[in-house]
Amino acid sequence: MASGGRKENAVVELLWYSLEQLGKHALTEFKAELSKIQPKEGYECIELESVMDLSPAALASLLYSHFGQSHCVEVTANVLWAMGWMALANDLLDKLNQGARFVEWSSDLLIQKVYNVDGTMKELLQEGVLSSEQHDSIMAESTNLNRMQKLYELVPAWDVTAKYCLYDVLMRNNPSIFLQYLADTRAESCFDEFGMEEQDTSWTGPVTYPAISESTDTNWRKLMGNQNLFTPCAPPEREPPQMESDSGTHSGAKCMACPWPEDDRAEEVKPEITGGKEGKKETYRAHFPRAGFFRCAETELKFLVRTATTVEYKYSFWERHLPDGIPAGWMEAGPVFDIRATLGAVEAIHLPHFLCLAEGNVNTSEMRIGHVVNGNLLLENPDAVKPFHAELRDPSFSPMGVILLSAAFPFIPVHSLVLLYRVIRAADITLHLYLIPNNHGLEKVVDKDEKRRGHSLLVNKPPQTKRPLNFNTWYRVSGPSQAEINPQELKFVYLTSDSRQLHTEIYNKDLQEGMQLTLMKVAQEGEKECDPLWAAFLRAGDIEPPAASPPSYSAGLHFVEQHREQLIQRVTSVSTVLDRLYGHVLSNEQYQSIRAVPTMQEQMRLLYSFVPSWDVACKDLFLDTLKATNSHLIQDLQGQ
Repeated sequence: MASGGRKENAVVELLWYSLEQLGKHALTEFKAELSKIQPKEGYECIELESVMDLSPAALASLLYSHFGQSHCVEVTANVLWAMGWMALANDLLDKLNQGARFVEWSSDLLIQKVYNVDGTMKELLQEGVLSSEQHDSIMAESTNLNRMQKLYELVPAWDVTAKYCLYDVLMRNNPSIFLQYLADTRAESCFDEFGMEEQDTSWTGPVTYPAISESTDTNWRKLMGNQNLFTPCAPPEREPPQMESDSGTHSGAKCMACPWPEDDRAEEVKPEITGGKEGKKETYRAHFPRAGFFRCAETELKFLVRTATTVEYKYSFWERHLPDGIPAGWMEAGPVFDIRATLGAVEAIHLPHFLCLAEGNVNTSEMRIGHVVNGNLLLENPDAVKPFHAELRDPSFSPMGVILLSAAFPFIPVHSLVLLYRVIRAADITLHLYLIPNNHGLEKVVDKDEKRRGHSLLVNKPPQTKRPLNFNTWYRVSGPSQAEINPQELKFVYLTSDSRQLHTEIYNKDLQEGMQLTLMKVAQEGEKECDPLWAAFLRAGDIEPPAASPPSYSAGLHFVEQHREQLIQRVTSVSTVLDRLYGHVLSNEQYQSIRAVPTMQEQMRLLYSFVPSWDVACKDLFLDTLKATNSHLIQDLQGQ
């Protein structure tokens, strides 16, 4: 392991971020506590006079240079614990460990996929992670694959901070790999998956850090998840969790600060979807077959129900029910839902929110569940706040959503999406880029508006930002020099779903050489420029409308005939299917007779009794209707 290296490295940035969260008065307290620390043998105390005038950035650099890469993090965490800032100390350690674990568990992916190997190795040399000899030996290999394999031969001997540095360097030099990983994954908690003990985060710890030895069993070591703080993490007994792709952008990880979804074992339910035409809101109807805990696959609503029941709900917005919206000083923290349920059937509801709690800037005691009752806004304290949901037990239902008293917090981190559309009815290559909170209802509004105005095509690129964004903050969209971007800087604001969302227009003559787009925070005077929060590389094929493929036929049978039994058993939105076929292929008598049947399977079986009399156009319409209402099922059957 090389020593030295530049000081403004990944570990310094990590310390800097933690110190920035303290504020002026707490930072002064931190400096006072730091001067009292009794460091490990071989390190000297820091005098209070030498740090009193230092900014968080300068103090982070001093901690790194004074205590070294492998000791500065533990000193910082000890001081935070001594001050009573346990959550911030734990957050610092969690970020360090998450990066280290990622480079260990994702070795195969990174060896195969890292594309900017030259830049990665150069920065590892500058960070002091690689010595000059190690760098030259790696770069002497003939291919990127061989260079990454050579690098990973060194990794097992590194401590946790060196592995975190590798994670940070890889992420900054190869952002599209991490963003694609983030967008396509939905994983179980790493602790549940590997059977690891949950970390003990309740220990406040002494100011003096005990010396690490083989016989010492400290809570610090439990927090770090290693047998020895600065020896390699033990490899998992099994492979890392296989990430299940999801077609929706609203499931799974929200940002790299909180990469794992809530682990509450909620059973996924796909609701029936009705309406959505002529400006009407889509209505979701979820059927819960028994008592239990369920998650709606479309909206992320979660229901704990006492018995078998059906719940109907749809997206709404506060201005529809409150002429002046929610009161000043409060902000929307999640979508608004209009919910209808049988009295007493729902024991608890979990409403989604888009706040990033992992960033540590949100006081959840200021979160409320807002209800609209008789034209008035009533506020209830949530019974529990989770990373992505707020729980309310024994709820009464009316238009409701999560709101936050924002006046007390100037910087609120928000899980966010970058939506990119290719406008078909525009010159050459014209794109619209939107910044919105991770609110699926708002996402659907944008999609509907784009397709209505310009027959636009959603570009299939990872939408999640690497880190949360902040409302009322400016962000810059960058692209190649020949691209016209207007406006280049976009203010991130929350507009209700009845307002047209702000966007940036990007124009380019063609995509023969591709186009790299990035999103960065606009640095204020005196601030250091941040790394990209989102990045995507566009190729010509990314923006072409998918070619229409003819229906699959086998032995003269139409697709809907080939998969008759599967469709009868598995189609869920039968009411919507019937509504769309009515007047086109179903007469009023046929429609009424099918609706009179009690179960969905029996309704589908009766519907199929009319299929033999249909021509190909009628069967095509039936298939198109199934694609619109049961897209996942049709994709599954087409893949067989």
